[in-house]
Amino acid sequence: MIIKNSKSWLWALALGSAWGLLEIVGGQTLSKLEIPYSSAWLTAGAFFLLGFLKGTAPVFGTASAAGLMAALFKLVNAPPFYCHLLAIVCVGVLFDAAAWILLRTGRPARAWRGALVGILASYGGHAAFAILITYAFRYEFWVAEGLPRVLRYVFINGSLGAGLSALLVPAALALAGRAEKSGFSKNAWSTAGALALLAAAWIVGRLAA
Repeated sequence: MIIKNSKSWLWALALGSAWGLLEIVGGQTLSKLEIPYSSAWLTAGAFFLLGFLKGTAPVFGTASAAGLMAALFKLVNAPPFYCHLLAIVCVGVLFDAAAWILLRTGRPARAWRGALVGILASYGGHAAFAILITYAFRYEFWVAEGLPRVLRYVFINGSLGAGLSALLVPAALALAGRAEKSGFSKNAWSTAGALALLAAAWIVGRLAA
């Protein structure tokens, strides 16, 4: 199965690297501009990439693989804030779960399904991270505030991410649908494009480090 869908996994690595680059460059930009709830904006951008990935590579596990790749990318190219890495992995896994439930019909995804994937994945990813970091890993800044911080993170950051993702995931799926109609996934340029994106992301990431 892995060999059969090798192009799907290659795109997972490429878009995961692009996600990692977004986390670094986008995170730095949002921080300098003092944009509030930066994690929600970054999550929404990640969901656009994951929506395109699921539209062109509808294989279970690819979003999780992209999340792991994004976390590795950020670990290698930026200071190791391990809570950020956990959040990235949670987002990828929860997106995979939501997409498996709603996007595995084998037919082009309706916009409402894509929107619901974004909403479920945003709330689920934020909740999974907040619960794990507070009650499993017991990170001091989260433990100090406890449940109130967990609830704020889920219902404020998660809601903003859900609203943005409800728009961006269907847009990404529509873009992927157009790419598929053009024979994108079967074209040799698809593999070349994934390899080019993978290499470019890591080069830029190293330069930005």
